[in-house]
Amino acid sequence: MMRKTSLITAVLLALLFIAPAPVSADGVNPGVYMVAGDSITQGYDSGTWWSQGYPPYLADLLETAASNFVNTGIGGATAEQGLDEFREDLLAVMPQYVLIMFGTNDISQGVPRDDTIAALEAMVDAARTVGSIPVLGTVIPRSIHEVDTFNRGALQLNERILELAETTEGVGFADNFNYFLANPCPPFDCGPDDLEFFVDGVPYALCCYYSDALHPGQLGYTLLAQSWYEGLLDRGDIPPVAGDYAAPWVSASTPGDGDTGVPEATEISITLSDLGSGVDAATIALSVAGEAVPAGLLAVGGTAESLEITYTPEIPFTTGAWIDVSISAADLAAPPNLLEGYGWSFQVSSGDGETYGDIDSSGRIDGLDLALLAHAFGSMEGEPRYLETADLNGDGVVDGEDLARLAAWFGEIF
Repeated sequence: MMRKTSLITAVLLALLFIAPAPVSADGVNPGVYMVAGDSITQGYDSGTWWSQGYPPYLADLLETAASNFVNTGIGGATAEQGLDEFREDLLAVMPQYVLIMFGTNDISQGVPRDDTIAALEAMVDAARTVGSIPVLGTVIPRSIHEVDTFNRGALQLNERILELAETTEGVGFADNFNYFLANPCPPFDCGPDDLEFFVDGVPYALCCYYSDALHPGQLGYTLLAQSWYEGLLDRGDIPPVAGDYAAPWVSASTPGDGDTGVPEATEISITLSDLGSGVDAATIALSVAGEAVPAGLLAVGGTAESLEITYTPEIPFTTGAWIDVSISAADLAAPPNLLEGYGWSFQVSSGDGETYGDIDSSGRIDGLDLALLAHAFGSMEGEPRYLETADLNGDGVVDGEDLARLAAWFGEIF
């Protein structure tokens, strides 16, 4: 998970959703644009450290002030990683238009396309619910063919992005990928030592647009701005489609995903947030360690827009075990939007913060964990060989006490 919902965001949620109805288009800031994406959106140009991405160039084309653009790009983020922050930024900015371009890091990290599209769809739904007009953009080509051979991953993802835009009412589209291919560099700009861009085996002269194998330079950002400009022109003055499209989501959880050292007797706290009509508390279904939790054991508080759910297990968890948590819910919209089986997990220890030797988080304590501890043995915090996960008692040194703890649990499967 990325950044959790802050107290400020919780207050914004409460203020924005006093009535159980979607925010109308009247609540947006006319002429304000929010751009969302990864480092290509954020602005990355090795030749000009001050680069702010494409927004300044797009502002010139739109004949508006650069200050009307809010750049929320997150370097290195996948679509799923950027989703929670996207929702927070959307509420804080309340833009008229939202320009969305995620997917490059998803391809690099092998994220399933279905997961990428699901995250993009959630962004689109959130934007439409608050009254903003979303515009989806395809990812641009790259020349790192070890990561995406002949840009085939980009081609496949971009087909899905186009499909999402075409099948969702009130969504704009900017085909950034093909815009780059349709505007090759002038003759002789690309020499034999320049990076080659291949798309499905066909070479394209795009070197003049890039500062490295992935990120645009100034000329590339200018071209990207022109592509977004044409996408915005295609939108015309069509107003956003009123309605509640955003499903509830888990904006905070304690213990969190991947937490270790969780006490055996621990309370599980979950915050369910919703951008529109609010969460229907009667629909909450919580599963812990594979068992459905009876509704009568859940303590529910907060508001429908930011619902606080607490569960205190009657029997302490087993030390060393990984505990899976899953939650489903619907909102109060008609028809309701569904959060279906969102899950995460945490590992239990004795309650004093100790862990028991699953150093590589594989779900079992075996020779790989022993090898990792052996490599770090004798090291202290701050030294190159020190490995925090091998410091099983958390005293800042990997020593015999840590080895003894690992030995005591060797062979356990969680």
